[in-house]
Amino acid sequence: MNGNLKNFCKNYNIIVNCEFLDDDLFSKKLVDFYKNAINKTSSTDENSLKKLAMYDKVMKKYIDDYAFSKKLRNSVDISSILRSKIDLTDAVLDYAVAFSNKYNDREIDEPIVTTRWI
Repeated sequence: MNGNLKNFCKNYNIIVNCEFLDDDLFSKKLVDFYKNAINKTSSTDENSLKKLAMYDKVMKKYIDDYAFSKKLRNSVDISSILRSKIDLTDAVLDYAVAFSNKYNDREIDEPIVTTRWI
């Protein structure tokens, strides 16, 4: 990977080396989309680099935040993404970024519920 791209993909190693369950095809596909986005990005196009940085941030969040990943999975038709013959890289990652933005807004507005185990 180009050195300039590394500056925008700070979580690359964590994302690419993350291990998922064998039957978690959607997560594996998301990582493939992430790698495709990196391969397609020109290291001189500022807008593409900013977009790549957002993809990197969302993919890290997908790995670290179980609630986020579960809600993202429930919001898409996973089977159609997995079966698609066309390149959905940008569409799926753009959707994940938009979903993340909405998710962040909702988390701030929702009250924090604490439970106590007796």
